[in-house]
Amino acid sequence: MLVLRYKNKYGGKTMIKEMKYPLTARRLRQAMAEKNITASQLASRAGLSNASISQYYNGAHTPSDSAAEKMGKVLG
Repeated sequence: MLVLRYKNKYGGKTMIKEMKYPLTARRLRQAMAEKNITASQLASRAGLSNASISQYYNGAHTPSDSAAEKMGKVLG
């Protein structure tokens, strides 16, 4: 099981959340690092919401085909 550890911005407690789609998250992080692009920049350039990019980046959700295509155009 892969988990994501982060600090809660309100209480400062360390939170642990299971990554449902770790491979998608890992590939997205790698592509973003190679292109030196932030999540906010990717969202803006791909026409997606910051929340969607965050969910893909953290492995909570996997992108739809259309969202993956949009991100691929930016990162490709």
